[in-house]
Amino acid sequence: MRSRNRGVRVASKRFSHTCRRCSGFAANTQALLRLRREHAALRTGKLWHMASDESSYVFARETEEERIVIAFNNADRAHELRIPLADTPGQRAAEIAMLFGETKAEVAGGELRVTMSGQSLSIFLLN
Repeated sequence: MRSRNRGVRVASKRFSHTCRRCSGFAANTQALLRLRREHAALRTGKLWHMASDESSYVFARETEEERIVIAFNNADRAHELRIPLADTPGQRAAEIAMLFGETKAEVAGGELRVTMSGQSLSIFLLN
C-alpha cells in the first residue's frame, strides 16, 4: 500500500511539472480564443493568401469593418518578408497594429514588411 501512494505522489509531481510548462501554451490559447471572439474577421472574414515559402505563411482575413493579417514562421530562425499590398485588403493601409505575438511589422512603400522570429505566430490589425 505504501509503495502505491509513493507512486501516486511521484506521478502527481511529474504531472504538476508538465502542467507548469504548459501554462504558457494555455495562456496563448486563451489569448487567441479571445481575439477570435473580439474580431469578426477571424471568424467570418474573406480569406486572402498573401505570401508563403518553405517556412512561412502570411494570410489576411477581411470584413467590411476590419482587415487582419496572420503570419506564421515555422523555421527555427528569424525570417523577413516583404509583401506587396497592391490588390490585397491592405492596399490602402497606412499603419499596422500588433494584436498578438512579437513580430516586427510595418507598412511602407506599398508593401508590408514583416520580420518574424523563429517558430512564431503573429496577428496584426491593418488600418
